[in-house]
Amino acid sequence: MIGQTLRSRYKIIQELPSDDRRKVYLAEDTLVEKPILPQCIVRQFPLEIMQKEMGRLFREAVGEIFQLANYHSQIPDIIDYFEDDRSLYLVEEAIEGHPLSQELTVGQQWSEADTIELLKEILALVALLHQQAVIHLNLCPENVWRRQSDGKLILTNFGNIERVSTLVLDEFWQATSRRPVGIAGYMPSEQYLGVPKLASDLYAVGAIAIFALTGIPPYQLPKDPETLEIIWRDRVQVSEALAKFLNKLICYDFNQRYLNGDEALEALTMTVPQSQPIVPPLPVQVDQKYGYQDRYGKLVIPPEFNLAYEFVGGLAAVKVGKKWGYINESAKFVIQPKFDRASTFSEGLARVQLGSKYGYINRSGEMAIEPLFEQALNFHEGLAAVEIDRQWHYIDRTGNVQIEAPGDRLFVSGEASNFSGGLARFKMNNRYGFFDKDGQIVIAPDFDKASHFSHGLARVKIGYKWGYIDKNGQIAIPVEFEDADDFSAGFAGIKQFNQWGFINQVGQVILTPKYDKIGKFSEHLCAVKMGDKWGYIDVSDRFVIPPQYDLAFPFINGLALVNLSGTRGYIDKMGNFIKR
Repeated sequence: MIGQTLRSRYKIIQELPSDDRRKVYLAEDTLVEKPILPQCIVRQFPLEIMQKEMGRLFREAVGEIFQLANYHSQIPDIIDYFEDDRSLYLVEEAIEGHPLSQELTVGQQWSEADTIELLKEILALVALLHQQAVIHLNLCPENVWRRQSDGKLILTNFGNIERVSTLVLDEFWQATSRRPVGIAGYMPSEQYLGVPKLASDLYAVGAIAIFALTGIPPYQLPKDPETLEIIWRDRVQVSEALAKFLNKLICYDFNQRYLNGDEALEALTMTVPQSQPIVPPLPVQVDQKYGYQDRYGKLVIPPEFNLAYEFVGGLAAVKVGKKWGYINESAKFVIQPKFDRASTFSEGLARVQLGSKYGYINRSGEMAIEPLFEQALNFHEGLAAVEIDRQWHYIDRTGNVQIEAPGDRLFVSGEASNFSGGLARFKMNNRYGFFDKDGQIVIAPDFDKASHFSHGLARVKIGYKWGYIDKNGQIAIPVEFEDADDFSAGFAGIKQFNQWGFINQVGQVILTPKYDKIGKFSEHLCAVKMGDKWGYIDVSDRFVIPPQYDLAFPFINGLALVNLSGTRGYIDKMGNFIKR
């Protein structure tokens, strides 16, 4: 399809990530006379059987979206639609921004307050659909976009067109679907059976929120064998009010959910506490010791530790003398100091060292996996890399070896890789490739260097230049940069002519290289260095906080750690120091 022009107007310039049910392309609208042709999205829905009645159903489905787009700016405009003997086509406005899937990262947990704000934003849009008796059918992180210009969420890829493409007409001219329309993990049972309700969208919204809170995609969470309800509460600490609200959204029986988006949004506002982001105590150094302060700078845990890590899921690793233990936010030891090394919790387990061996403990401090390993990494996507007899393997949460990694299996720091997006890096003959969770090599070791996958792309080095590959091992962004960083929040840092800038996921330079060093975008801001000072820019390349710091870290929960003329502390997004 690349290079083809549909309807003598839409020139296909790139195929975008999709699946076997549809194809998605980036195209140029050649009918518009401008120096730079405007871009649009072309969605192709292959037909199983073309019947005349489908044309009418297709037009009705497009009409629903067209009216919504006219009614609300957070629905992409419909530019055109057409059909042929093999496919239905929908042409819509291209959104400058990134999908929510780039903000929801496996293994990273959102705060309760941020998750509540996300729920409010999505439910407000879902309520709009339900007021018009429209069911989205395809809600998932990939189909909710954040617009770059104003940070607002946009709903894309409605499932009603796809549903038409799967229909056949029976002998009574009644339309029936051959297969369910929806996304695994975000699709409730009634939708899978082909009888979706307005409440089906609410199930998807709840699944998105649980992904945000736990850092685990819903399709990876277990289900109660008796009730078929998702089991998630043991993975994160949240208020009872929010937990009760989410459990109602994802209830297996749709009759037990809220009726529609309006009712769910009202319940969220009335029953779940609405407050500023809940920031756990922040580690701070005072006179050679470490304690914790709150978001206002008040010292809430006395500085009595030799070292202290940040709180994750309500627990923080701290060092007392030569041993490590874990405290809760009330400064009480939940796990007594007895480990030679310790890490933060990841997927319910924390890596600890006893003597010369590593193992894993649960949140009660019990040894979940005995200390048998010379080296070990944290759990990601249900697996952890460990060293056994100077060779590395991947174990599951019970400690059983699931994969013997291919390639040069001697454990070298930096060579073992966590799984990300279902793939992990390996090294063979001083070259890098990727393998899957079956231990099968899916991308041959053809690269001089390689990083992990982030948002479907992995940074690789060939010769002296860096670029990006997709999960098929194909070059997605040309290998032409002096240096490069992994994607975060939809952007990746790239270095050209000894200066750093940013590209988006299709390789377009969105922030021209002009910085000496850069961090990563987090909460819509990024630390950048000009000369010998750091400041913070937003996605429009505007300095929100001017360069003035000797060192600057990413924003988390509205605060960032910085060094200013020997003073180390936290600033808010106005650049104000949070003083003790």
